Amino acid sequence: MQKKQFSRWNKAVWVVALLVAVSCCACSNMEEKRDKFLASGQALYQQEDYVRARLQFQNALQIDPKFAPAYLWMGKTELKKQNPRGAYGALNQAVELNPNLTEAHILLGNLLLMAKQLDRAKEKAELALKQEPNNTDALLLSAALAMAQSQPQKALKVLAEVRRLDPGKISAYLMEASILAKEKTPEAAAAVLEQGIKANPKALNLYVARAGLADNEKRFEAGESFLLKAIEQEPKNAGLYNQLVRHYALAGQGDKAEAALRRSVSLDPDSEKPVIMLARFLLSQGRRQDAEKTLKDFIQGHPDNYPARFGLAEFYVALRRQGQAAQMLEEIIKLDPDGPKGVQAKNELARLNLTQNHIDAAEKLANEILKDYPKDMQATETRGIIALQKKDGLTAVNSFRLLTQDRPQDPQAWLLLARAHLLNKEEGQAKEKAKKALELKPDFLDARKFLYGMFLQEKDYDTAIATIQGYLRLNGKDIANLVILGEVYALKGDDAQARATFQKIIDLEPKNPQGYFQMARLGLKTKKTGEALRYADKALQANPNFLPALQLVAGIYQEQKQPEKALAAVRQNLARSPKNPQLHQMLGELLLIQKQPQAAVAPLEEALNLNPRQVSALQLLALAYQQMPNADQALQQLEGKVADPKSSPIISLVLATVYERQQKFDQAINLYNSLLARNLFTSLARNNLAYLMAEHQPTAENLARAQKLSAETLEENPEEASFLDTMGWVLGKQEKYAQAKTYLEKASEHAPDQPAILYHLAWCEAKLGETAAARATLQKALDSKTKFTDRDAAQKLLDSLPAGGK
Repeated sequence: MQKKQFSRWNKAVWVVALLVAVSCCACSNMEEKRDKFLASGQALYQQEDYVRARLQFQNALQIDPKFAPAYLWMGKTELKKQNPRGAYGALNQAVELNPNLTEAHILLGNLLLMAKQLDRAKEKAELALKQEPNNTDALLLSAALAMAQSQPQKALKVLAEVRRLDPGKISAYLMEASILAKEKTPEAAAAVLEQGIKANPKALNLYVARAGLADNEKRFEAGESFLLKAIEQEPKNAGLYNQLVRHYALAGQGDKAEAALRRSVSLDPDSEKPVIMLARFLLSQGRRQDAEKTLKDFIQGHPDNYPARFGLAEFYVALRRQGQAAQMLEEIIKLDPDGPKGVQAKNELARLNLTQNHIDAAEKLANEILKDYPKDMQATETRGIIALQKKDGLTAVNSFRLLTQDRPQDPQAWLLLARAHLLNKEEGQAKEKAKKALELKPDFLDARKFLYGMFLQEKDYDTAIATIQGYLRLNGKDIANLVILGEVYALKGDDAQARATFQKIIDLEPKNPQGYFQMARLGLKTKKTGEALRYADKALQANPNFLPALQLVAGIYQEQKQPEKALAAVRQNLARSPKNPQLHQMLGELLLIQKQPQAAVAPLEEALNLNPRQVSALQLLALAYQQMPNADQALQQLEGKVADPKSSPIISLVLATVYERQQKFDQAINLYNSLLARNLFTSLARNNLAYLMAEHQPTAENLARAQKLSAETLEENPEEASFLDTMGWVLGKQEKYAQAKTYLEKASEHAPDQPAILYHLAWCEAKLGETAAARATLQKALDSKTKFTDRDAAQKLLDSLPAGGK
């Protein structure tokens, strides 16, 4: 029996021992698997494969949810993915599990510094330095904090220590040089960077920084020298050639800049990036045709390169040739109808339509995308923006809610959702979402203005003031928010606090016109006109191009019926800033108001010489010639200027406009032909010429040419209402009424309140026998308060149509 009992006892012991061994083995295996996931994630992180790296760190945490190193690396990965909120959560978890993770404390400190939470960032820096006093990353954080607290000398002392501890710490040289440059000691900054280059001869960013410093000092030979030394080390580095282009452009050496760009293209002939940069450079030099040819030639040689096609579309948008941009995007859609590039092109085409206020076309594209790709966030965002414009609050809320779920770290998405809730009359939700946007980006001014605006709409001035002050406690030098705070005090009627706030702006930035201008507005509000004028003048002394202050001064003098003082104020400012086209236009406009058209001509012409695209100045100049007391003499004067080869081409456009207004249509036609022959203002010249030929010289030959001209114009701008109207009118004159109606309906969709277009559409409808539709369209045109030359013709047509009809 005893032997049996011993046997049972012995067996039990062995069972327990076996279980313990299995358990230990399992734990060991689990730890090994956890560590393997971590190592694999770290390797992927080094390879910049952050998506797969994150999955490996998540796998490690599934095995061991309290594994602090995995949280640390997860946080580092989220930083690389530009997800600061996710990074903060992971890093915070890491230090909670292991307070001795110095690197995590440093990274948290950097995030807090970016969020302008200086006290908490300082705590992290001090904790990291207590754990590792010689940790150079912790010292760099401490230096950055010192700079944020306006303590440059303290920062410089810390950075000197970093360089002593680790001469290879390149960021220390860059930060120290940046501080010294801000402190206006460029020689010392140069010395630091050169020390860094000596210690780290392969650190290309040090050469680039040194070149930039030399360029800022206009020592262009030295700047070129440092960039060329960097290129010697990496002769195929396209980024260095881009820096060389920047340098040559700054030095005014266009030929060298172009040569550097072409060299960059030759280094990587199959890449669209240097080609697009070359095109942008050529465009900046006024060589539009060369820029366009550069992109087109590359696309011809690389038909499958979609980024180049998108680059050409962007090029056309920059030139305001939206029609050609749309054509390029439509071409991409045809080439890749069901692929990702086709979807991208549809999205961009929808946004292009939105910018032109072609809501229906944009909505159609967005719906097409979402039908096939319900989770496409760009199309979802477009649908939400359209819903905002259509006052469809429910659709907007649903769209932007999906957007915030997909982009939880995007403050713009939360602000859009806030706007949607406000449209839906959900004020509480709107405020909550705006605050969420501000949590993500505390200095997000649009979100702040939205939130402040809600409080002001409710006349809740105290809450608005408290909210603004709460932000200013984090950044008391934020001028934009100080301006808003002062304005809220003024609305509340607390002029003393408003004055104190605006004075603080002046004290903080005495060279910023904003503080003086706000003081001037406050003086005007409190009927202290002399004070308003005095502060407005100070604003203009700080910045002669600050037009709101000048408009305030001119407005005061106009109201006081002292026009000469208004003119004197504008002229005084022009003397300070003679190259500002808006100031010249303002002087011309004032002279026109004071019925001095002859005197208005010179400043308006100068405005156009300085900025030929200033259409408002062109219209005012044509008006000035039209208002001359001696119309024939004025016309001769204008014709003489056009004949002068030294005269600006814009004057020809002015003369053509004057000819049209004086009903000298043959002369206008001849002048538009001349502009086309010289390849000047082609879209406008073609369109106006086509219309005049159809209206005033409607021979079969002229109508055929007018149709051709109009078609060419629409190729570049297929959605422009006035160009569609011209094509419709030309076709109507050719008795192609059904085809004409298509163009005129489209023109009316894009410009529904333009009575001239409505008259042309009604005329066409009448020709087609659509009497009821014609009457309704004519009535809408005649109800418009907008002046149009065909009003009498529209009334006559309406009177001639029988009541009723189909």
